[in-house]
Formats: sequence, C-alpha cells, structure tokens
Amino acid sequence: MTEHDFDIAVTFAGEDREFVEAVVELVKSAGFKVFYDEDHKYESWGEDLTEYFPDVYERRARYAVMFISKDYAAKPWTRLERRSVLARALEEEKPYLLPVRLDSTKLPGVRDVIGYLDGHIETPVGIANAITTKLGAPNSDGIRLFNGRVPRTAAELSILLGERPPAWEYLMLSYHLSEKTTALKTQYINHRLGFAVPQGFLPDEELPDTLRREIAILSATANMLESLLLGPAQDEAMGGAWKVRRPRPDRGTRRSNRAALRAADGLVGEIARARYRIRRRRGYS
Repeated sequence: MTEHDFDIAVTFAGEDREFVEAVVELVKSAGFKVFYDEDHKYESWGEDLTEYFPDVYERRARYAVMFISKDYAAKPWTRLERRSVLARALEEEKPYLLPVRLDSTKLPGVRDVIGYLDGHIETPVGIANAITTKLGAPNSDGIRLFNGRVPRTAAELSILLGERPPAWEYLMLSYHLSEKTTALKTQYINHRLGFAVPQGFLPDEELPDTLRREIAILSATANMLESLLLGPAQDEAMGGAWKVRRPRPDRGTRRSNRAALRAADGLVGEIARARYRIRRRRGYS
C-alpha cells in the first residue's frame, strides 16, 4: 500500500476556517495526520506555493476533504488546490475527493453525482466522525471529546451537539445566554458608570408624571424578566423543579430566553433614560 504523509488534506476558503478548524482538531485528536495550512506555515515558508500545494494534494495525502462554498469557488488559490485534487482523483481507481458542502455552490469539475456531506446538517463533529470512519478507525470505542463544561467556543458547542451528553440542553442554553449577555456588556458598563445619552429637555412641571411613568415601566420590565426566568415560560421550556420531563430547547427555551434577553436589554435602557432625565432635573448636565 502507498505510504502518504497525511491521512487527509483539507482545502477550504479562509471565510470557512472556523468550521474547518473544528473538524481538523477532532480528526487530529483521533490520532490521524492532517494537512492544515496553519500547522505547516513554517514548512511552506519560502517555498513556491504554486508547486508546494499541488504536491500535497496530488501526492502526499491519502484523501482530500474539500469544503465547498461560494467563497471557495471565488478564490484563485482554492482554484489551484481544486484542480490539483481533481487531477489526483482522475488517476485514482478508488474515491479520493471527499466533498463537504457548506452551501449550494456548484464547482466546475466536481460532478453532482459524487456523494457529499452537508456540513450544516452534520456539524463539525459529524464530519469528523465520517472522516475517521472513512480512514478505517470509527469512533466506536467509547472515547468522548466533551469536556464536561459549558461550551466557550463554537467548536466546543459542536462537540456538545454531536455527543449530546445528559443535560446537554441546559449546557447549550447556558452557552447561548452567555453569548448574548456578552453583547450587553457596553450597556452594563454605562449603567455601572451612571452614563446616559441625552434624551432631550424635561420641563419641571413634567417631572412628577415622567417619574411615575418611568417607575411603572421599570417595574413592568423587571416583572416580565422575572416571570420569564422563574415562571411558566421557563418551566414550559426546561421543566419545573419537580417535573421529570425532557427539555425542549428547540421550542420554548430559545423563545423564552430571547424574550428574557430583550427584557434585560430594555431594563438597562429604561434605567439609563430615567437616570438622564433625573440628572437633567438636578442640573448635572
């Protein structure tokens, strides 16, 4: 059997790097050799890349995994890699090209009848499992890649969704909540500093009614936030404390937590608006 330097070589557009890198890390963690450009940037330093990359795809790899997207189709360097992969595939009796579609883009030379995997359906974990299976070492030995904590990156989320350990729904929920609340960081810092953007002049005679209205809005928003986090909406999504029921993250969870985040955003905004009006009334700005 022909010896190769790499079990697989990946070819992709830079815009798809996050997805591809997650696949690469999973395949490498299973013990396989992968040609991934970032891992070989020192080896390729100073080389004529129009010769270096074709040599990898035409001779040094056992399989080529091609991540197809509109960005992949548009770039000259990926065009060079694609042509090298197709040249090698033409000489092979067995399959060499393993295409992964990231959108519906069609590539010249890559026939529709070639079997492919949909990256968005399979996720990086599914693609990695398919690759290791193709290489002859399926993940059937019980090895788990999940690290037991709330995901902090898109790659860790892909592993969680691929393996789905007990209570994975709650971990996925925590990831999305953390991601969205991070987006509110600026508003929170403004709140801590007591900063508010000017909202216009407030005459003295309107101050009592304005304060009553702002307090009512703050109270209603806080109550809505509390009901979403502790009330029937959250129970419907995740199951109450005394209910043994499978959570349904694709339904209530996402809906209720989107609403909770909107309520939190609104609460911070209302506090800022009220603060500015009070500061204007006291003559601070």
